[in-house]
Amino acid sequence: MIRAKPPKKKQSVDQKLLRYEIKKRTDHIYETVNKEISEKTLKIIMLACKDEFWLSDEKLEKLYNRIERYLNMVGDHEVSLEQVDGFLDGE
Repeated sequence: MIRAKPPKKKQSVDQKLLRYEIKKRTDHIYETVNKEISEKTLKIIMLACKDEFWLSDEKLEKLYNRIERYLNMVGDHEVSLEQVDGFLDGE
């Protein structure tokens, strides 16, 4: 009797280690890029708020701290972006 499918080959330890290293580096790059984008976007938002709402430096600092806290909550997966959209829409 002939098997319909050949048996799967087991991955060697080297292949598993290589996949782990690639995932680790990819995750690091992803986190670095997200952090850079967040920082640049935050600066633009802060400038727009300062110009549009005539915020003092004290209020601007409070706003910066709050935005950074929200970004950390989203980054730590405590809150999803869908939930943030719901909060903005008033749901």
